[in-house]
Amino acid sequence: MTQNSYPTLEERLKQVLVLGRDNPDFLEYFHANHLPRHIRHIDEKCVIFSQKDDPTRSLKYVIDPYTKRKLSPLLQAIVLRGLKNHFVLQGIPGVQVLDSPHFYNSIPGLLGPFGYLEGFNLAHPNPSFLEDPKHILYLFQEQLDAETLSHIHAQKMVHRDVKPGNIIYSGERLWLIDWSITGNFTEVLQDFQARRPLGTFGYMNSGLECSRDYFALGVSLAQTLCPDLVLQEPLYTDEYRDQAKKALRRRFGEEFEEYF
Repeated sequence: MTQNSYPTLEERLKQVLVLGRDNPDFLEYFHANHLPRHIRHIDEKCVIFSQKDDPTRSLKYVIDPYTKRKLSPLLQAIVLRGLKNHFVLQGIPGVQVLDSPHFYNSIPGLLGPFGYLEGFNLAHPNPSFLEDPKHILYLFQEQLDAETLSHIHAQKMVHRDVKPGNIIYSGERLWLIDWSITGNFTEVLQDFQARRPLGTFGYMNSGLECSRDYFALGVSLAQTLCPDLVLQEPLYTDEYRDQAKKALRRRFGEEFEEYF
């Protein structure tokens, strides 16, 4: 939900056609119900657009990030599982609102409606946001303590894709978005046994349950405040940990290092 990379209506429409080129049901729905000016965000993996009759709700169409094609049956099953888990977590502070745990209008890859979050993701923060590191630390601490993550894990769920691009600053707090690969503890173990490494390389550690989200949140803080840090694979090496901790301590103080 960052500022649109395709500013003209023509460019937005062309990109929608690329995303939906092998999904005629999606293109038919989009053309019948929406106009390019309703697009909130678009990139090579997804398009987010508001509902014409309710700008507070948005839909998201996603494709396979690797093949750039319509979701395969396996990915459809994984995403539907993630929607189901996201729906269970409704009402938790910092969890984006989702109205339905199914593909919208039964169109594979079309998700929502979601409550639209007016703001920016931490992969592309406003420069003024970065001027107050202590406030940023407070926001991340809020996620860690009595707020979002502890409530999610109390439901035996793991987000599995915490990263700056999936954290939105809106309404004076942080929100977690993109729950497509969220799993409960049993599902996470099953994916591990099936050798499905779901998540974003660079934000994953070897933990199977809650530690994955906590680790990724710490890395997200480091990346937000120190964007020059180079992500490594695997990220949980002692060398990277030491590098991140030293950067945070040197630039911002010990309390930032302790959070990581």
